[in-house]
Amino acid sequence: MKSIVYTLSLICLLAAPVFSQTANSSSDVAASSVDQMSKKEKKALKKELKKNSKEIKKQEPKSKGIIKIGEVPESDEVEEESAVKVDIQATIKIDDKSSGGIVKVHRGMSLTYGFLNLARKALLIPTNGFAGDDELDGTPSADKSWMQNQHYLSSSSFSSWDIFFNQYRLGQSPFWLRTGASLSFNVLDFGKSTSITMDFPSADDIGVNADVDASFTMKQSKLRTTYFEVPLELVFNSSNEGNKGITIGLGGYCGLRAKTSTLRVYPMSSDSTETIREIKINGFHTKLLSYGISARIGLGSFFAKGRFALSSYFDQGEKLITPDYQIFSATLGIDFL
Repeated sequence: MKSIVYTLSLICLLAAPVFSQTANSSSDVAASSVDQMSKKEKKALKKELKKNSKEIKKQEPKSKGIIKIGEVPESDEVEEESAVKVDIQATIKIDDKSSGGIVKVHRGMSLTYGFLNLARKALLIPTNGFAGDDELDGTPSADKSWMQNQHYLSSSSFSSWDIFFNQYRLGQSPFWLRTGASLSFNVLDFGKSTSITMDFPSADDIGVNADVDASFTMKQSKLRTTYFEVPLELVFNSSNEGNKGITIGLGGYCGLRAKTSTLRVYPMSSDSTETIREIKINGFHTKLLSYGISARIGLGSFFAKGRFALSSYFDQGEKLITPDYQIFSATLGIDFL
């Protein structure tokens, strides 16, 4: 028995270092494998981190507009507020004329009133008889029957109504082009003893005659003509609005006759206080088309204007008996905006 125990103990002593070596070798292998796996994982983690960082950088500009619930970016609010302020200031500059913005179109209407007279075409001598007693440029003094009554402002008069006018600025300059549509009213007053008629002693004569009868007294005797006109003027005004300061204008007009009539007011008899108002509507051989030149000078909305007709007031012809007169006028006016 003793021999068996000794042999077993010897076997155990010899096997113990072998088992310890195998255990140590197995633990070393496990540790080395653990170290190797951790390096791979670290590399994998590093790669994933790099990919994620790149994706985050790509998504950063797109994610600026994304607002989470309960979050309001302060920078966007500031930009929106500044944009609104700029828009409001721009609209104020455009709409408010007092801010100094240049107006491109100036619109309105105007009224004028003043005196009117006939002028001879040759020397532009008014037909009021002060140029000579017997003859005026070879014309018999009998034509003094066409003299105009200027004793009252409402006698021979010219008035116009610009139904509308538009002034267009030429670029950024102080020059404007003014046009529109207007009505003009010519009133020729022939006093108390002259009547405008188309009756002549001879039936073959055709035209217009100024018949003077000193024995017949009238209260009014007038020849009135209305034209529809289109004016065209080059206007200088240095203000931004086009209606302030000094205004100077040169241009012309072209008109189409709308109506011509005579008015006579006379008593029924020498002893009667009742009057007869006689109106005759006819062309009276006045020209259908009228045209001429004009000039104006003004301050603010008020202006003075002169016109001279280049066309004759009456039709001219070999078979027509009509005087060769033109019309000139001087008026005061006002512009309404």
